[in-house]
Amino acid sequence: MGRYWAARRANTVALPQCSCPGPNDVTLAETEPGSANVDWGADAGAPSVGWDYQVWQGDPGDESLTGSGQFPPEASEEGLSDLTGPSVYVRLRGQCGGGCASAYVQSNSIVLSLVLLLVALSCVSCSGPSSARLRVSWQQGPAFTLDFGVVQGLVTNSMSVPK
Repeated sequence: MGRYWAARRANTVALPQCSCPGPNDVTLAETEPGSANVDWGADAGAPSVGWDYQVWQGDPGDESLTGSGQFPPEASEEGLSDLTGPSVYVRLRGQCGGGCASAYVQSNSIVLSLVLLLVALSCVSCSGPSSARLRVSWQQGPAFTLDFGVVQGLVTNSMSVPK
């Protein structure tokens, strides 16, 4: 058995070290409801293939992977759209091909604007006396409870988004 392993080690080929440039200072900022810009730096230059990204969305603390893709290697800022949140963050890494990529770097997390909600409420057709109601309750950490609705006459239409 010892001779087998010795012969096996003799045929081992050292793999080249992967040194793909990675991003730094990855920042996510909402530009308008449902859209955001991600920007980053790259002190060690650009990767040869591009920047792999992942979009994570969901309730704060319970986000899941909802999209991914690749930005061009010369990019340092790109836009994202069709974000639904309520909480969103991005992971970014340099991709050099051949199985060589930097580690993912995570951006800050943002909570999407309530402007979408207000636009939705303003588009509700009501006949007779009506009003819009919006209540946001923040608790410790990034979790929140959102309750909104349209009051029409004596009937209240509402929906709660739990934390």
